[in-house]
Amino acid sequence: MATLLLCVATVGYTHHMPDFGRFFAGTNDFLLFYTQARMVGTGQMYDIEAGYREQERTVGLHLTGAYHDAIISYRMPWQALLMAPLGRLPYPQAYWIWIALHLVCFAAFVCIWLAPRDCVLWGATFFPLAASIIVGQDALLLALCLAGVLRLAERRQDLTAGFLLALCTAKPHLFLLVPLALAAHRRWRIVLGAVLGSLVLSILGMAAAGPEWPRRWLTILTTVGEQSGPDVATRPSVFQFGMNEATVGIAVALAVAFGVLVWRSRELEAGVAIAVIGSILIAPHTHIYDLPLLLVALPALPLPGHAHWLRIALLTPIPYWALLSTAPWNAVLPLMLLAAVGVSACLANPFAARSRAASGLPG
Repeated sequence: MATLLLCVATVGYTHHMPDFGRFFAGTNDFLLFYTQARMVGTGQMYDIEAGYREQERTVGLHLTGAYHDAIISYRMPWQALLMAPLGRLPYPQAYWIWIALHLVCFAAFVCIWLAPRDCVLWGATFFPLAASIIVGQDALLLALCLAGVLRLAERRQDLTAGFLLALCTAKPHLFLLVPLALAAHRRWRIVLGAVLGSLVLSILGMAAAGPEWPRRWLTILTTVGEQSGPDVATRPSVFQFGMNEATVGIAVALAVAFGVLVWRSRELEAGVAIAVIGSILIAPHTHIYDLPLLLVALPALPLPGHAHWLRIALLTPIPYWALLSTAPWNAVLPLMLLAAVGVSACLANPFAARSRAASGLPG
């Protein structure tokens, strides 16, 4: 039922998504993933012009622009290797298998994460999740991996959790502060598993793109955050105001502040939630399509009592519609995320907890 509701909600959100017209044709970001999967072993995986030629041969057109060039250039090569079986199929078949895979993953996500936290309805109608599916992105898969990491960590299956966490290096900028949460709670076996898993994935990357792929990937990555485009104002991070000395300074200050909060978190789950929100706010290259990760972070963020309504507000479509609007409304979501983390930190403060208990307030 939840998966069916997600499908209905996705259709219902179409008038807020200008990219929906390309959904049924499949001319969205999945075409770029498919192209890389077909180029495994050719030595041209990071050649944008070669990618254009492959797209034209596949569907008769190619996607241009700084954003799409970045996707071709900075994706990890092991992702293309794992998607190579889809690359062997005709494009329409591969595309609809990709969509079906996301619906299956959402059903699994409901079972292991949303249902135990009474967030099924909010998850099925979560606007960024629908947006991610519409544009052919893979953020739902990352959210499922992160939820699996936390559930395995609850059961003290730390090494397995670490191996699963390694898959989140598909978009490392969205998890910049997560290692700090693991260190703060001394979950070294998760760290070990993540390091070993990342090494295995790096070796797979060499098989897909050659031994020099890390150098080429790092070269591309340093330029991704500096690319500007029409969507810069809709980034949920501080870089919606562009890449300049002021925004870099604010990002550094936020990284320090969130790092302190992560280090002081009482539970691993809360620490990871704060780390993910902080990473989204300071990452140079994020978009609304990356925000299904908030479906993991928001339910895990401690917001007791009346503060729970702030979480509910962030699960509604309203802040995300505001993000896609013009200034000053696009700043609503980052400010709400900062408010949620700030309130959670205040309520978790031992002095504040004693004050609430003495005054008879809930929480």
